[in-house]
Amino acid sequence: MGVARLVKGALRGLGVEVTRGPHAVLIRHVGRHRATPGDHAGAHDLRLNLGCGPKPLPGYLNVDIAAAPEVDLVAPVTELPMLPDGCAVEVRLDAVFEHLYRWERPRALAEWHRLLAPGGRLCLNWIPDFDLYARLYLDHAPGILGAVFDLEHVYRFSHGLPTEFNAPYQLHKDVFTKDMVRAELVAAGYSVESLADVVYEDEPYAVNFNAVARRP
Repeated sequence: MGVARLVKGALRGLGVEVTRGPHAVLIRHVGRHRATPGDHAGAHDLRLNLGCGPKPLPGYLNVDIAAAPEVDLVAPVTELPMLPDGCAVEVRLDAVFEHLYRWERPRALAEWHRLLAPGGRLCLNWIPDFDLYARLYLDHAPGILGAVFDLEHVYRFSHGLPTEFNAPYQLHKDVFTKDMVRAELVAAGYSVESLADVVYEDEPYAVNFNAVARRP
């Protein structure tokens, strides 16, 4: 086990992460930080798109843990020590917050609070709302994937769509309600501006919500 940990640590240092699943081994290029604190020492008025994946936004510093041509900065969204305090006017995460474990979220919220300038805005978009999809299930509402909003639909929103090749990264790490997210934001020192139901792309129901909060 000691040798395995050493090998995994060495690979991680090279930007490669290896995870063994029940039926497959996932080898993922996570990259390394492309920036040092000195590179962003004077940064200000940034708009951060955290967990951008293959969908960068123009006008934003696009950040993701996995290296890709679209990514401006390779780093975990929970730890951005290369960026200075108060450097951002906006921190945005699209369909990312649900991929953080419960124990990670307070640390992440504190880090984003540090990055935001006073009055800066935190946008947590496309969070699956347990209250909404549970109600559709209990009401036997018409489905999105089939005739009825069944347990497969519930699984899609509560767990995401992980496979043996992308789990645990694609797995949703918790279930969420608006009250729960509001409480976490307030506990982290944010002023909650809005929690609004949203329809994702062409889905027929508002099964997600967006949370907007500000650093006072």
